[in-house]
Amino acid sequence: MLRPWLFAVLGLLAFSLLVWFAGPLLTIGGVAPLASPQARVLVAAAFALQYLLQKLWSSWRARRNNERVVARLSPAPVPQATAEAAQLRARFTAALDTLRHARFGGRGGFWSSLSWKFGRQYLYQLPWYMIIGAPGAGKTTALLNSGLHFPLAGTLGRGSVKGVGGTRNCDWWFTDRAVLIDTAGRYTTHESDRVADRQAWESFLSLLREARPRRPLNGVLVAVSITDLVGFDAAQLAEHADILRARLGELQTALGMRLPVYLLLTKCDLLVGFVDWFSDFDRSERDQVWGTTFDFPASMAGAAADEFAPSFDRLTERLAAGLVDRLQSERDPQRRARIFALPRQLRGLREPLDELVRRAFGLQTQQQRASCACLRGVYLTSGTQEGTPIDRTLSALGRELGLEQRILPPNQNSGKSFFLSRLLGEVVFAEAELAGRTPSRQRWQERLMLASLVAVQFAAVVLAAWWVIGYSRSVEQIVQLGSEVARFRPLVEAPPTRTDYDPRPLLPALNAMRELALERALSPPASALLDLGAGARRKMAAATQQAYDRMLLGPLLGQIARGIDALLHGGADVNLQYEALKAYAMLNDPAHFDAAALKAFVTYEWDSSLDPPLAPAERTQLVEHLGALLDAGAVGSGASIDPAVVASVRARLNGQRPAQRVATRLKAMLGTASYEDFTVASLGAGSAQLFVGADGRSAPRAVPGRYTLEAYRNGVLDAVPGIAAQLASEARWVLGAAAPNDEASAALASSQSAAEVLSSYRADYARAWSDFLDDLQVKRPAGKDEALHQAQLLGAPDGSLATLLRSVVRQTTLGTRAQAGEGAQAAVPVSDRFERLRQFVSPGADGHAPLDAALKSFDELRALWAPNGLSGDAAASMSRLERIRDDARRDPEPLRSALLALAALAQPPAMARGATPTGSVGGSALSRQIGARLGPLCRQLVPGHYPFDRGASREVSLADFARLFAPGAAFDEVFGQFFASHVDTSVEPWIVRDRGTALDATDLERFHAAARIRDVFFARGRTLPALRLTFRPLDMDASIDHFELEIDGQTIAYAHGPLVARVVSWPGPHSGARISVTPAAEGAVAPEFSGPWALFRLFDRVAIEATASPQRFRAVFNVGGRRTSFEVESDAGGNPFRLPDLERFDCPSGP
Repeated sequence: MLRPWLFAVLGLLAFSLLVWFAGPLLTIGGVAPLASPQARVLVAAAFALQYLLQKLWSSWRARRNNERVVARLSPAPVPQATAEAAQLRARFTAALDTLRHARFGGRGGFWSSLSWKFGRQYLYQLPWYMIIGAPGAGKTTALLNSGLHFPLAGTLGRGSVKGVGGTRNCDWWFTDRAVLIDTAGRYTTHESDRVADRQAWESFLSLLREARPRRPLNGVLVAVSITDLVGFDAAQLAEHADILRARLGELQTALGMRLPVYLLLTKCDLLVGFVDWFSDFDRSERDQVWGTTFDFPASMAGAAADEFAPSFDRLTERLAAGLVDRLQSERDPQRRARIFALPRQLRGLREPLDELVRRAFGLQTQQQRASCACLRGVYLTSGTQEGTPIDRTLSALGRELGLEQRILPPNQNSGKSFFLSRLLGEVVFAEAELAGRTPSRQRWQERLMLASLVAVQFAAVVLAAWWVIGYSRSVEQIVQLGSEVARFRPLVEAPPTRTDYDPRPLLPALNAMRELALERALSPPASALLDLGAGARRKMAAATQQAYDRMLLGPLLGQIARGIDALLHGGADVNLQYEALKAYAMLNDPAHFDAAALKAFVTYEWDSSLDPPLAPAERTQLVEHLGALLDAGAVGSGASIDPAVVASVRARLNGQRPAQRVATRLKAMLGTASYEDFTVASLGAGSAQLFVGADGRSAPRAVPGRYTLEAYRNGVLDAVPGIAAQLASEARWVLGAAAPNDEASAALASSQSAAEVLSSYRADYARAWSDFLDDLQVKRPAGKDEALHQAQLLGAPDGSLATLLRSVVRQTTLGTRAQAGEGAQAAVPVSDRFERLRQFVSPGADGHAPLDAALKSFDELRALWAPNGLSGDAAASMSRLERIRDDARRDPEPLRSALLALAALAQPPAMARGATPTGSVGGSALSRQIGARLGPLCRQLVPGHYPFDRGASREVSLADFARLFAPGAAFDEVFGQFFASHVDTSVEPWIVRDRGTALDATDLERFHAAARIRDVFFARGRTLPALRLTFRPLDMDASIDHFELEIDGQTIAYAHGPLVARVVSWPGPHSGARISVTPAAEGAVAPEFSGPWALFRLFDRVAIEATASPQRFRAVFNVGGRRTSFEVESDAGGNPFRLPDLERFDCPSGP
């Protein structure tokens, strides 16, 4: 069985398909509102959204109402209530706790999916029925055997018959179709305790009225037992009918509404012959309705009681008509006798039943018409087959003759019910909406209906008035339009006939017609509804728009065609002639019409050729008219140009290389694009104050916007292939060139042109940024205070200098060789040209970039300028200053010039000339003092230790190595204290400035060697030895498939692929170095070392070839006669693996 929600989805889908396919066929006043796909999608989406919102609102309202019902049904404690009323309220409250969130399944199917009322419902939404009857009338038995489904039976139970006394209290039966309220029999008869029973009855009615104020009940089921009907005498029957009439009257009075009433004759199985007649019926026959249903008008008028007797006679006559057939089908004589008696039994019930119906439901006076019960039908039912059958005929005859009555054998319970299931499901529940609403609700609906009718009539009158006003206004507009057209007609019918191509004379006529069309199309009426019905504004707008279009296609297009002709006849620039030839072809060939390209060309031609130039207002107006002309689609100029002129222009253009045309088109495109120039001022106001141009005064030059990363990525990379392909495709119809033999040839020609243009663009790109850096320098400070402030700004990690360098690197890093695509290959030369700067600002494996250490040099300069910076220890300050200078010489511009300029302002005071570092101590004595200070530590760490002794197995630790040579360590400290101010370290070799300084040449060279070791291993002020090495593969033997070099956990691999550089840091995370090649060489063992100096031990076996740069060298790895070569570049000032100062270093002698 399909789910209800699936029906809803299918319904929405069907509606959407209907709107999509049938929507364009709907026209209103000649307009198809659903012609566009967007409108149809919007309508379908709006319908689906409205349906969803309705479902959500209905669900929320149902939950709210159900919660309200449960809250109202929860009884408040009444101190003076009777025990009976208190017990009723207690049971009712317990049931509500279970039913607060219970949902009941309704009818499934399509309508179930579209309406909340027929889907799964809350307690409030189900119809409610009350069952009343005397004790023992069989109300509970009828419900239990009705075939209804009780979804909450497991929680609330199904209930049971409580003996001959009937149900003691009110029972609530919650089925999936309705709520059935089985009242205690004594509530009907008030025979137990009249006062208590009446109070409990009124309390029960109060609960219903509070629970469902709009419609407390949907109907009433009145149960009358056959045994009571047969056993009552005339007085008892009249009394029982009066009691039923009174209870129904009280019910309708208390609830304030008329309810449909269904009279159920229960325990029909006790009639003699009933079970014998109907026991052979199948399930469908036993479920049918047996009784009579009255017409609704008769029920409402109280005339149903008058129709009962004829209807019951027809019922008994139909049963008697089938008597012969039923007797023939029965073989048991005793059963046949009982079957034969059943029609007489029913006829015997006619008189008491008619009396009961007339007295309980009949219209006794005309004044009772509005208050009498609305009897909908009388039905015979049977719930069980227990008890002794009643033979009304034999009982009456025996009483008349004084004979003893013979007791008939009791019925055997067959477990079957008769004439109940369809009665409730298809008659009673199907008429749930017949019950009216409460008077207050009914009055509210009547007032709402009246208000709606008044609103509709008012709207009709207002709409008619608006239409009349709209018609009169349309007449006025037509007259006004006629006068305006008469005023502008000379401009339209007699446009200027200039022979040149200046469009300005056309502007008055074009502006007049456009304003007239826009006034009719865009100006709203006095009221939006005035344009409905008889309004002629749309027709007048269409007429004026057509006149404006004729102006565009006539005079304006003719002027454009004459301008193109002038360009082709004249000696214009070859690129301009190409565009003119292309525009001429587009105007005369709709297959190649391009509105955007044609608009750009015409606008450019107006700007460049008209004399005097167009005023800004004139240009804006002409561009708007041109856009209106071209936006309508392909247009034909109707102008023809001398074929000889076209051939001459084509011959001239075909002599130009395709790449030139692509470059020209690219330059024009970048010129019109809004790419911002790269300037120092764009980095912030502080940057404009720090940097100047090469002349030292003006602002630095800017990089044109067409050479920025944004232009390259968003413009050039996408545009160049497209321009090349477009020009290649245009060549046939613009230049008349022969078409390529196939698509592959055309694509190859296009890609070659694109590659050539990109190569030229890359060269210009690199040149623009090189010129920018060459022109850039740091403003020279005017004094010490300005220098201090400048050093503070330049040394900030996020300051102007760092931001500038990072921005330059980002702008010049267009790609790497590892990236795929032509665009990435185009970026390689630009990137490599600025490779050193990129490595300078890029973080290494330790997360720090060389730039970070360089920026700290500015802080050191500020420290030297401090009040005690230079006066405290002049030698140490001089050493620090020299180291800053040495590091700065290896830095890129403009950092190099800035550091050297600021360092030049910091000079330590000269020491007293002629004084020796140790007073009057001589040279040999000084050497002994140096040996005493440095000798013990040096002799402990250097001799017999690697890397000083290349054959040693013992290694000096990196920490001990730093104790000797790090900045401020042993050698650096002694030299700074005693000799820095007396030695000129700016020349090679170092020389002593003061002849009085007693420093031995061997000691001076030893300090110089220690300084060179410091500069190589402790660059940027590092406290531990560290190197940053860049490996770039150069060549590898063909016999090697894969080469791998692992350095301290960092892998460098090469497999005859792209020559990609790899940067590693020493020391790395894991100590060790090894080489592996694939396939392995037979008999060869790949070298592998461990320890902190493993990389140096590995390079001891590598052939190294020097280059022109001291920090760059060629390393050749040889494994079993197979070679792989790399270019290695160190961030230090020299080659750390072939450093003579390290291999020849000796310690000073001492005690």
